[in-house]
Amino acid sequence: MHYLGMYALHESLNMAHEPAYVLASFLVAFNAAGLAMWLLFGLGRRPPIVFSAAVLALAISAMHYTAMTGLTYEMKQTLAGTVGPSFSPGVLAIVVCCVAFLVSGLFLLALVPAQGAEPSLEEVETVQDTSLPDETEIANAQFSEEPSSQKSQLVRRSAAGLQSATVAARAQSALAKRTIPIEKDGQKSQIGIKEIYAIHADAHYTRLYDGSREFFCPLSISEAEQQLDPKTFNRVHRSHIVNISRVASYKRAGDGGVLVLDGEDAQTVPVSRSRWGRVKARLSSLAEAATEHTAVAQ
Repeated sequence: MHYLGMYALHESLNMAHEPAYVLASFLVAFNAAGLAMWLLFGLGRRPPIVFSAAVLALAISAMHYTAMTGLTYEMKQTLAGTVGPSFSPGVLAIVVCCVAFLVSGLFLLALVPAQGAEPSLEEVETVQDTSLPDETEIANAQFSEEPSSQKSQLVRRSAAGLQSATVAARAQSALAKRTIPIEKDGQKSQIGIKEIYAIHADAHYTRLYDGSREFFCPLSISEAEQQLDPKTFNRVHRSHIVNISRVASYKRAGDGGVLVLDGEDAQTVPVSRSRWGRVKARLSSLAEAATEHTAVAQ
């Protein structure tokens, strides 16, 4: 960056760079910046992030001043007089600020994850259940008076292989309470999972909808998702989870879609473009299953 910027001044200056200082500036830049990255992301005990930032700032400034120490220059003289820079100082400052903000903004956006680290309801749902113990086995493993060696054998058998993390999540879900904490008018309470129509992310918390009222929930959308049954609830949007059995109708809207829920006010929930095909297919299969069940009953 430094030498590209200095190269732009060759139009109005005769500059000579001493090779020793050029090499020294590269060594300072690579080693000092590498030290800052190692302090921030390296193994072992990490210092405060302010310390790593200070080392990186010193790396940038030390590289710059090392390079400038080895620079000699003289103004170019032409028949028309001294050649000035193409940009005025004010315009140059604006261009530098815009480019700096653009590059920094793109870098920060690249660091923002598109999804949370927790597995979604669809990912959990696709895992085969053949290696999982049923709820009776799980309950017996925790509450029976069997020897601890038999309990540990059950845990090892149910959480083996690459699916161990998912198995643990499913086992926890099977034993989880069938209610979620809520707050309404300053009063803390619980709501049954079966009563929930939809969940909407609200910053670090969520809001639950039961068909007629909306409640505040202290759980994040990822924490609430872990308490839900993936066969009933579906993550239709980055910020929305819907009880599929409570969907009255659906329609296309832009690149994604919109779900209309049962209830007094027919609340709508957006569906993202990447999830619209899967959600539509699941709703269609549920409608076909309901039609077949009605036909058999008749």
